[in-house]
Amino acid sequence: VRGRVVGADGTPLPSACGAGCANFMKVPGIGEADWIPARLDGDGAFVITGLRSDLHYWLMARAPGRGMRTYALPRLLADGERGELGDVVLSASAVVEGRVVDDRGAPLVGVSVTANGRNADAFRWTGGDAKVGDVSQFEGRSAKTDGSGRFRLPDLSGGRWRIVFTPRGRSEPIEQEVLLHEGEVRSGLEFVVPLGLSIAGTLVAVDGKPFVDWVQLEAIREDDATPARGSARVAPDGGFRF
Repeated sequence: VRGRVVGADGTPLPSACGAGCANFMKVPGIGEADWIPARLDGDGAFVITGLRSDLHYWLMARAPGRGMRTYALPRLLADGERGELGDVVLSASAVVEGRVVDDRGAPLVGVSVTANGRNADAFRWTGGDAKVGDVSQFEGRSAKTDGSGRFRLPDLSGGRWRIVFTPRGRSEPIEQEVLLHEGEVRSGLEFVVPLGLSIAGTLVAVDGKPFVDWVQLEAIREDDATPARGSARVAPDGGFRF
């Protein structure tokens, strides 16, 4: 397949990069991805070769300061066929900014926050037919919170995005859905993680000294209709806290 990556004004983007990808099951229960980088020249033109005729591929294109876009290719291509995709237009980047704190207002540092989604017109080449297997590798951007608990997720396209993270020691994610417009900077998102109750103690060996080998403990509640599970690492001094 061939095409060209350009800006909203039609100017070629020589700094762009792209790839084609299709996921498939190698054997039952084991999935693989056929990921093929695009070759680009100086005027934004690209070519992706070696696509399999039995897989329906997606295209991903991105450039600095532009919103990443993904498109399902129009259809499967026959052996030896060449597909012309035309111009892939990258608009100005949309951005999501926010903060993660606990219920006392203290920042949570080093939390990995992910934006999952894609541009609203991802199926325009298929005529709106969305019956094409997703390529999750093209649908996520992640960032970690800084010392103030703040995060910034740039290079997003206009569309519906799910902002999600899982607090340490918990299995249930916290998420919020946002609808972005092209080039929009959405700031002020705040996620509050309730501290809740805690269980703390010290793990010791049979001789009473702190148990310093690597240990992860689990706390499991199974006495009602909503079982819950938490995990905690044991510190070098043997202390732990759920």
